[in-house]
Amino acid sequence: MPEPIVPEVKYTVDNMPKSKTEWDTLKSQDPVVFADLTQHNFDKMFREKKELEERYTTVETQRNNLTVELERYKVPVYTPPIEVTPNSKNYSFSNLPKTKQDWEDLMIEDPVLGTDLRTHYNNQQNQNQQSKVQNQRRFEEAQTASRRTVQAEHPDMYLAELDATGQPKKDDKGNVVLKVNPATGEPEFNPESEKGKLWNSIFNENPDIAFNPKAPELMMATMERKLRMKGQTMVDQTAAARQQAVAEGQVIHSGVTPPKTVKVEFSSEEEKIHAQNMIAKGVYPTLEDYVRNRDSKDTGFYEENSFPKFTKK
Repeated sequence: MPEPIVPEVKYTVDNMPKSKTEWDTLKSQDPVVFADLTQHNFDKMFREKKELEERYTTVETQRNNLTVELERYKVPVYTPPIEVTPNSKNYSFSNLPKTKQDWEDLMIEDPVLGTDLRTHYNNQQNQNQQSKVQNQRRFEEAQTASRRTVQAEHPDMYLAELDATGQPKKDDKGNVVLKVNPATGEPEFNPESEKGKLWNSIFNENPDIAFNPKAPELMMATMERKLRMKGQTMVDQTAAARQQAVAEGQVIHSGVTPPKTVKVEFSSEEEKIHAQNMIAKGVYPTLEDYVRNRDSKDTGFYEENSFPKFTKK
């Protein structure tokens, strides 16, 4: 059976090949037409491309023009400046907020930094409080020890516990039992005694000495110095009186005023110890001077009704 006859297709500008196969067939059958149609197709694509580019350029120009036009009609939006408080920055461990408002502002602006600094601040406060308590305790302990020294050295500056006969009580070692104030637990100071008056006078001259942990011992040293000066004055006065008596002729044939002899006697062992302490502190040169002053009508250091009070003869 013979093959069917396929009618020959005539390709033109208006009837271009539709597929690659048709283009290949045309190229083999009629290379001239193939070249013309290919050139025509290329020219057409070139023109379309150029038209698209021109159209794109036109649209872009219009868009730019519209953008410029819109910028002319834009109303600027006012943005107020952010107010920064003077203390809202530069906070650190060495530059902490000063007021409650400063702390609140910092907690809002930077909660992490605010928490760290507040913790540091609280730790500092606790350490300062503990340091104050420790310093106060050490101060009180030092002053208590200093007072104990004064009380042991000068018991006659304090009130004594009295027995039924009105005499000072003594402990098993022969020491006078001092009267203790139940409110303070300290021996009761006797401001009416000679030493008590001198003690108050020394304090009034320098009240700030109370802030020194060794204040009692410092005041005791001043008091003892004043007592020695007063004792020396009494000795000098006695010597002057003796010289005056010599000048007035109250002398023996040898020209020397006979000294008044005294018998050294004490009413108790406590008085003897007291006299020896006075000599050690320089108040009296000898036991004879102590007894002579004790038995004289001139009260001098010794107050009749002040402690220590020993039994009268």
